[in-house]
Parts: sequence; C-alpha cells; structure tokens
Amino acid sequence: MEKLEECKHYDKDNRYMAATDLCAEIMKTNVQLEEGMEKRICSAFISHLDDKSLDVQGNAVKCIQKIAQRIREKNLVMIVEKMAERVVEGEKETRDIYSLAIRSIISEINEDYAKPMINAVHPRLMKGLGSTDEVREECLDILAEIFKRFGSLILKNQTSVNKDELMRVIPEQLQREKLSLRKKATNCLGSFSIVLTQKQLQLLCQLLIDRIKKSKTKADSFTLLQCFGQMARTVGSKVAQYLSDIFPLLCHSAQTLSKDQSIDIDNEIAEACLSTFESLVRKCPRDIVPYIDKILELTISLMAYDPNYTYDENDDANMNDDEDDGAGWGSDFEDDNAGNEDDDDTSWKVRRSAIKTIEAIIASRPELLRLFYDRYAKAIVQRFKERDDNVKCNVLEAFQQLLKSTSAASGAQLSSSVELELRHQPSLERTKSSTDALGNLVPLIIDGLIKQLKSKNLKVRISVMHTLAQLAQALNSNLEPYFDRMLPEFEKSMNESQGYDLILDTLNILRRLFRGSGSYHSYQTNFRRIEVIIQQALNHEYSKVVSEGLRVAGQFVYVLKSAQGTIDPSYQSVVPTLYNGIREKLVKTDIDQEVKQCSIIAIANFLTICHNQLNASQIQEIISVYNDRLQNDLTRDATLKAITKIAQNQGGQLINLSNLGGLMPRLFDLLHKAQRTIHLNTLEALIAIVSRYGNQFSAQAGNIMKEIAPFINDEDLQAASLALKLASITLQIDSNSNEVQTLVGRACNLAKSPLISGSSLNDLLAFFGSAGQKSAVKDATIGQLLEYVTIKTQSAASVVAQIAVNGANKNSFQQEFLAKIQGQGNDNLIRGALCLGEFGKLVDLSGVPQLIDKVSALFKNSNEDVKTAASICLGNISIGNPDFFLQRVFNLVDQSNAQEKYLFLNTIREIIIHNSKCLQLYLQKLMPLLIEHSKSEDEQIRNVVAESIGRLFIIYSRYIGNDLEQSFKSSNPYEKATIVKSFKYAASKETDSIDLENSIEYLLKAIQDFDINVRRNALESLNAIVHNQPQVVRSDIEKLHKMVVVETQIRPELITEVDLGPFKHKVDEGIPIRKAAYSLFDTMVEKIPDRSDCNHITEIAIKGLDDTAEECMIICLHLLGRLISWAPAIVASNMDLLVESFEKQFQKNAKLSGQAQGSDKAQNIMRALMRVVEQLQRTSEVEGVSKFNDFFKAYVLENAANKALFEKIAATASQAIFEHF
Repeated sequence: MEKLEECKHYDKDNRYMAATDLCAEIMKTNVQLEEGMEKRICSAFISHLDDKSLDVQGNAVKCIQKIAQRIREKNLVMIVEKMAERVVEGEKETRDIYSLAIRSIISEINEDYAKPMINAVHPRLMKGLGSTDEVREECLDILAEIFKRFGSLILKNQTSVNKDELMRVIPEQLQREKLSLRKKATNCLGSFSIVLTQKQLQLLCQLLIDRIKKSKTKADSFTLLQCFGQMARTVGSKVAQYLSDIFPLLCHSAQTLSKDQSIDIDNEIAEACLSTFESLVRKCPRDIVPYIDKILELTISLMAYDPNYTYDENDDANMNDDEDDGAGWGSDFEDDNAGNEDDDDTSWKVRRSAIKTIEAIIASRPELLRLFYDRYAKAIVQRFKERDDNVKCNVLEAFQQLLKSTSAASGAQLSSSVELELRHQPSLERTKSSTDALGNLVPLIIDGLIKQLKSKNLKVRISVMHTLAQLAQALNSNLEPYFDRMLPEFEKSMNESQGYDLILDTLNILRRLFRGSGSYHSYQTNFRRIEVIIQQALNHEYSKVVSEGLRVAGQFVYVLKSAQGTIDPSYQSVVPTLYNGIREKLVKTDIDQEVKQCSIIAIANFLTICHNQLNASQIQEIISVYNDRLQNDLTRDATLKAITKIAQNQGGQLINLSNLGGLMPRLFDLLHKAQRTIHLNTLEALIAIVSRYGNQFSAQAGNIMKEIAPFINDEDLQAASLALKLASITLQIDSNSNEVQTLVGRACNLAKSPLISGSSLNDLLAFFGSAGQKSAVKDATIGQLLEYVTIKTQSAASVVAQIAVNGANKNSFQQEFLAKIQGQGNDNLIRGALCLGEFGKLVDLSGVPQLIDKVSALFKNSNEDVKTAASICLGNISIGNPDFFLQRVFNLVDQSNAQEKYLFLNTIREIIIHNSKCLQLYLQKLMPLLIEHSKSEDEQIRNVVAESIGRLFIIYSRYIGNDLEQSFKSSNPYEKATIVKSFKYAASKETDSIDLENSIEYLLKAIQDFDINVRRNALESLNAIVHNQPQVVRSDIEKLHKMVVVETQIRPELITEVDLGPFKHKVDEGIPIRKAAYSLFDTMVEKIPDRSDCNHITEIAIKGLDDTAEECMIICLHLLGRLISWAPAIVASNMDLLVESFEKQFQKNAKLSGQAQGSDKAQNIMRALMRVVEQLQRTSEVEGVSKFNDFFKAYVLENAANKALFEKIAATASQAIFEHF
C-alpha cells in the first residue's frame, strides 16, 4: 500500500523507485495477488506511462513487461486495450511509449494469452491503420511483433486476424510518401508473411512482382524489392517456391548500376537485391542451388563496384608511414570510417551486401570449397585493399569463413584422401586439395594482411588478426617462412592499449604456429623477441591474456628442443625467465581458475623439455604443487594430465623425479571418486608413473594392486584395460604381494565375459602372460579358467594358452590339452580343442604325432559345438606352422563330403585373420569352397564366408576379382548378399584402391536390389569403404547420395503385425536398413564433407528424428552434431524444423522417462538430444535465433531435470580446454 502511494509522489526519483520496488515485490512471490490490489497496481504502472519524466516512463515499460506473466489475463488484456487506445487516439508525445509497452508485453507473455490479446488489440490496430502516418507507423510495429511472436498460432487459426483486410491495407502503406512509414510497412509485411498460407503468400508475391514491373520510380522499386528481402529473412523456405519468378527480377534490378558514377537510389536497389540473395542463401540453401553460379558471378563483380575511386598498386602505401606521423598503433585518433574519400558515396552499400552474400554462400555450401579456391578466393584476397573500413572488415570476415571451412575439411583428413585418390593419375590431371590451393595463395594473403595491420582503425586491425588466427589454424606449418614479416606487427599488437582483442589474437596465432610441423628456423632465430612477447603476456593484468601467454610458453619450448628431446644449448638462456614466469602463476592460489589450469599444463610442457636445466629442488617443488592441486576439484583434471605428460616424456630423457611417492595417497583417493573421467585419467597417470619410475614404488606395489583391482570387470572395459596394463607393470615390480591373487582372481572372472575383445583382450592376455612368467597363477585358478572355456567365451582359452606358453610347465599343458580332445564329454572336448588351438597359435605343434588326425576326428562328433571347436582348433594350430599344416588341411577338405566342408570354414577364417599371405597357393581350392557356402541358409555360415572373402580381398584382390564379379550377378539372394557383405571387411586401408573402386559399381547396383539383406549389406559395405578409403567413392557421391536417401524412408510393406494374444506387436524389418543408411550419411559427412550435400543431409537428419526406431534417432542426432561442427550455417537455416522436432521429442520422452516401460530408451534419447542442444547453444551461428532461444528457455532452463542434464553435458564439453596443449 505504501509503495502504491509512493508511485504518486511529486518527486520523479521517488516515483521511479516505488515502481521498481513494487515490481520486485511482485516478482519475488509466487502467490497470486488479490484482484483489487492487482488492478490498482496495473493502474499505477499505466499512469507512469503518461509521466513527465522519460526515466519514469521507460521504467514503467520495463515493469509492465516483467509482471505480464504474473497478473490475471483479464487485467493484462485491460492494460493492453487501454494502451492500444492511447496509441490510436492518444497524445502524440506518449504514443511511442505506449507502443513500446505493448510490444514488450507481447514479447514476454506465453501463448495462453495470445488469443484474448489479439482479439483485444487487433480491431484497434486496424482502425489505426486508417489514421495519420504517425499512428500507422506504431500500429505496423505492433502488428509485426504480434506476427513474429504468435505466427504459428495465427497460421493454425485462420480467423484470429482479418488476413484479407491486412493483405489490402499493409501493401497500401508501401505507396505512401513518407519513407519511415514505407520502411515500417516493409518490416510488417515480412512478419505478416509468417501467418500466410501458401496460397495467400503466392498472391502477395505476385502482387509485389506486378507492382515492381509497373513501378514508375526507382524509389517505389526499392521499397518493393526490400519487401522480398524481409520475406526471405522470415519465411525463406516458403518464398523459395517462387524463385523462378523473383530471381530474374532481382538479378535485373541489381545490374542497373552505372559504371561511371555512384547513384544513391541505384545503390539502394542493388543492396536490397543482394540482401535478398543473402537471406535466400541462408534460409533455403537447397532451393537456391540452381541460381548459385549466377549469384556468385554477380556478387564477385559487385564486391569491387566503386566507380568514384580508382585503385592502384600503391593504395596501401600510405599505411607504411603511420609510425612516422605518431598516429599508428595505440593512437586515439581513430575513426570507424577512416580512409573514406567521399562521405556522400553510397556504393559501399553494394560492396558490403555483395561480400555478405559471398560469405553466406561459403557458409551454407561447404561442398563448393574447391570451386571457391579455383575461381574466387584470389579475388576476395585482392579486396583486402577495400577503402571503406567497415566493408574491409566484411571482406575479412568472408575470408575467415572460407578459412574455417578449409580447417574443417582438413580436420576430415581430406588432403590425405585426395592424395590417395590421385596417386595413380598423371601429375597434370591432379586436382589440388583446398589446403594446397590455400597454400598457393599464402604470399598474396600475407602481403595483404600485413599492409592492413598498419591501418589506423582498430576495428580493421582486430579483423586482420582474427583472419591471421584462422589462417594459422588452417596452415600453421606453411606460415613459418613469413614469420619474420609478421613478428614486428605482433610486437606492436602486444602494446595495444584499447582492448585486449589484438593481444589475445597475437598469442593465439603464436600458439598455433608453434604447434605446426616442419621447420622452426624463423621461430628459433627470433627466440629472444618471442620471449619478450611471452613475458609481456605473463605479466599482463587481464587473466585471459595470462592464460593464453601460458599456453604459448608451454608450446614455445617444443620449438627450441634439440634432436635429443631436451632444449637446445643455443636457447638455454630463456629457461630461467620462462620458468620464473610460469612458476609465479603455478604457486599462487588466489588467481583466476583458467590461469591455474594453464600454468599446471605449461610447467609440465616446460619440464619435459627443460628438466636438465632445473635443479632437484625446483623439480620437487613442481611435484609438491601438483600434490596440492590434486585436492581441488577444478584443477585435478589438469594436474592428472600434467603428471602423465611429465612421466611419459615421450622421446625425451627420464626426468629425475624423486618425490613421486608422495602423490600416491592423492591418486588413490581419486580412484574412490564416483566420476568415470577421473578414474580413467588417474589410471593413465599411474601407468605413466609406475612404468617409468617403478623403482620408487616397490614398497607400494601391493597398495597399487589393491586399489586397481575393483576396476578389473566388464562393466567398463576401458577402465579394465587400463587397470590390467597397470597390473602387468606392478607385477614386474612385486610378484610376491598378497594382492597378486586378488588381481588374478578378478582377471579370471573377466576372462569368462563374452564382452571382452580387442585391446581389452590383448591387455588381459598380456597380464596373464606376465603372471605366468612369475608363476603367479595357481592350479586352482587354471582349473577355473578351463571351466569357463566355451564356444561363446573363447577368450578364456586364449588366457589359458598364455599362461601355458609363459609358464614353466609348457609340455604338461600340451599333454593335458591333447588328453582332453581324446577324452570323454562334449564340454571337455570343446575346452581341449579351443585351448589346444590357442596354444598351437603360439607354439609350433608340427612335432606332435597324428595331431591333425586327432583334431579332425572331432568332426565326426554329433555335437555341433564340438565340431566348431575342432575347426577353430585346426585353423589356429595351422597358424603356428603354416608350411607344415596347410597342405594337410586342404587335403582334408578335398577328402571331406559335402556335409562336412562347412566345418573347414572356421579353420580357414582363423588362418586368414592371422596369416592370409600363406594361402596364395590354395586360392583355386579355397574360392569355390567359399562361394558354395555363401549360398547357405545358415546366417552364421554366411557371415564366416563374408569375413573370409573380405579379408582375402585385401591381399588377393587381383586373383579373386573375377569370382566375385560372377557372384555379384548371381540370382541366389544369399550368395549375392554374402559377397556384398564381404566388402565390409575388404574395405581396409591396405586394400588396393583401384581394385576396390572397380567394385563400387556393383555395390551401387546392390542398393537397388529387391532383397532387403542385399541392400542393407551394400550400405554397410559402402560405409566401411567411405570410412577407410573415401577417395574411392568421391566421383560417385551424387549417385550414392540419391540411392541412400531412398533407404531412409519408413516402408509400410516391411512392417508386420504379430498377434501376441492380449495385444498386437508391430515388427519393423526396415529398421536395420534405415540404420545403415543414416550411418552411411554420418560417415560421408565425417570423411568427405566437401563432396556431400550437407543441406539435404541436414533435412534428412531432422526428418529422421521422427523415426520410430530409437537407434535411428540416435544416429540422426549424432549426424546433426557432426553437421553443426562442419556446416553450422546450414543447420541454423533449418532451425524452424529442428526446433519443432526437438519440442516434439522433448515432450514425448519426458513423459516416457517417468514410466517403468520405455524409461531407458527415453533417457538415451534425451541425453542424445541434449548433446545436440548443448552444441547448438555454443554455436555462434545460432546466437540471436529467437526460435531456438525460446525453445532453450522453455524446455531446458525452465525444466529442472533438463537443466541438470544440460549442465552435466556442458561441463563435460568444457574440458576441451586441455586440447589447447
């Protein structure tokens, strides 16, 4: 009550504060206000809108905007009604304040208020459109806000506004004489197009086209052309349907410029046309494709349009004198338009719009990267001499976008792929990669950029440094020859007093240059000057500069190292200065968090190179500081990585670290934390320490074993693998510890897991090999391992063989295995056969009498698992001595009957996997056997055949090509599917690319086969080829793209309904093929993004979010994440569709997450969704996109569970800081 009275106080400051306090009180409580009190508060705020003080008026607008969500609907509608009346009929002086207040409320309220709000305001606004020009302007602004905020609702409810009347009234305003009214009408028309149906939009476009054709003045044409630009920005995808009518009009209008003089209205018209092109390129990149060449031709020409000025070679010469006139770097005498010869010349608008359109094309069409370098890159570089500083910055930003795309392409390893693709072609026919093309332009680029660094305009210099930073990212190793020219400018930038951008960019460039490979001669020659720059950074007042300086210091020492891995004696004089500078930051505890982390990593880099220049106490101090930093949650990850780096010291001498033992209690504590990342980092650190400094830990070996034992299980095989590595190392230090048997027991349990394979299996075998050498495996444990051996857990047999080979009783093991295969009981036969095979793989058993006969006798057993074990055994023992066994094995094949031949497939597969080179003499016998069994109805047999043929193709592609070609043409679907699948295994990096390329035609035909298994196998094989040898499919990528798109569709004919009694269940047999198709797109974007149609793939990925299969949705989300990294502008252009799909999935899976059935599936989808949302949220191209911002606020920030998940994912992503090193 008191504050309400204060709102009427005579003092404006009191009124201002009273309104502010009243608003704060309302926002503080969640309790609904009493209705009478609410009316009084609303009246008080409305009265402030008429206040004499502008500050009070502005504050009232803010307060009404804030409380709009907290007051009753009818009171809010009443407020807006009154304000709308005052806009239309009120005083001129307060009209704009009321208009602003209405727009503020509309922007804040939720969609529940939309209908009554529109019903209350719309009639008054329509009345206002028939009033004076000033009233019309405010009404158009309010209508534009309504259409933008509630466009989707109005589109669904066609009667909420009188569209027919608006279609008549708004275009009328475009013909008014007042320019500001025309501009408001143009903006409103752009927003109005959001709520129009396709038919209404067509009528509007036709109306504008007819008017442009009939327009009598250029001013009228300009206004109408601006309308197309606004419509393209708001509903580009809808307008794209009329491009065939609009494009010629825009193109003609943009080319009416005079070559001899700059005419303002012509420049305005050209700017409007080019801006429309830019919007169309960004909003509908696929639809604009047929017109891209013409747009590029036009924009490249117009970006140099400057009829009032003649450029020559000495345009930048005046910049060289900046230092002499005292107005160079750090000067206060700067102007954003410095260098403009004619302030009345508006041709800069044309050049700016042209270069912005070029930038939009580069961002949205990354597949045209090579074309840009071939035709347009040089022209853009030559425009660095642009005389208008603002346009010059636009030119530099466009070139930065080109460099970003080049860096992304290099990240996809395009250069190496291109080289592989072209290695068989004559040199004159080779096409350069985008990185090579950029490298050829470096002299011209550096020359242009260094000239611009002498500009008096700070904004230009910052833009130049941004460009150099991007260039260093794309071509770090190619810039070393130009370092002497760049260094003086870097030194100047370090003294910049107007902001920190130049300093940060300088340090960023240096760090990227030092990370490059190749010659370091220029850096080493100038090491003293670089040292000064680093010292300036380390002593700077701004923490981000200090952090970047630490990164540079940590990288700089690698530039100065000798061939022995330590610092070269010629540069040892920098050691004390750098050490003291880094140490000062390292030991401080009350400094910025990022500085702490960077100092931890920097001193680790320094220590690995310069340790021989430090004394023992200095090194001990560093380790002591690390010990303290391990206790802090925020510095622990950096410290673990630093310790690992120091201990490993790859390629360098062993550093004298005498106090590492003190770290152990801290590291053991970290293993007890409930965070997987910490576990992995800690285990890696322990491996590095114990493997290099094992002599310090003989007393602690038992404790280490005790701490790592819990990680040896199949719940996390990555952690288990690291723990096993560490166990093998500690076993060498102390094999008598009581904890050894604990480790052996845990490893024994892991051996029976069907999940263990690959590197984790190799680490398990290495551990048991070490344990066998130390006689640490007891007989009871070996017996237990033997019990675990089955067809499904062959890893246990590999473990037993490792123990046998490395132990003292090798012969007794051999005899035991032989006894088992001649004993009784199928389980014993299987164990004996598998163990004997693994043993024979490691030991030559050719001296064992009648071994093949004993093994092949098991083929007569009635049990299929025994037969399979015998065939695997036969293959493995052949690997031990192929010269002795192979001929005998193939004799058995010849002697076997048709029913027995399939048993030899496992034998052959084992030989192929481990030593396929020994099979050349037997290919003529082998291929018919494999081809025959490719027709088997048993899928397991076909899988073995596919793998065998694929692995043979890697080495013998020239020998077996004809056989495969015949099978491709087979009418047997099983045979064709098996041969197609074999290329999944054949697509190795070692396979001859020409032979692989000859098979592409058949694989593309297989995608269109009638059999679903053939199609799926073809997609999976092509996926493997694109992943390992992408150059093979580059020329067929368009054809492949079209075929894969078809396979992403849900096909009703592949969905069957199964009657399960109480309910019916749908089975979709198309899921595997859709999954394969989406996976192939994912690999294409990863490996050959410059050839992939990323615009279309983005649409497909968004559509795939509605797929009924969880696995397809997850792949599509992963694909979107990859597209965001490669071409964020393309994803941003599809934001409306993407947000709509996200909202649907968030709503659906949020409900399922709380249910017992389907909860895991929903949670998986939510995590994958949130990863993409997090990636979008930190993408610059999405900043300011209201559709995404509204979604993010409603579904993430205002939902506690989603917000917590987002923060967890964001925290994980933020750990990328360490990649700077």
